[in-house]
Amino acid sequence: CYDHIAGKLGVKITESLLDQKIITRSVPDAYHISQYGEDWFGCVGIEITALKSRKRRLAFPCLDWSERKHHVAGALGAAILDLFLSKKWIKRMDNSRALVTTWNGDAEIGRLFIVKS
Repeated sequence: CYDHIAGKLGVKITESLLDQKIITRSVPDAYHISQYGEDWFGCVGIEITALKSRKRRLAFPCLDWSERKHHVAGALGAAILDLFLSKKWIKRMDNSRALVTTWNGDAEIGRLFIVKS
């Protein structure tokens, strides 16, 4: 996956968003962002209204090939990746699609998404 967080971290984030009812999955091929979720994302710096105005699917499940579970793709998945990179919570490995969490990222991701990376 090139523009969203996959792997173990992506799956854990998605499971946390579902557990916290920030997103729901009412149909097999899409995630719905709850009103609570829209407010929550706004507080962390992701404006859902702006994402909805794009010509891109908002949020849908992407099957992770290594974990065999879904993670969030679409405009929301890309916005989460952009947020994490801009906050320096993760960084890209040289010459790879792999991402690693930073020390600060471990703390912030754990606090917001209730996950350990």
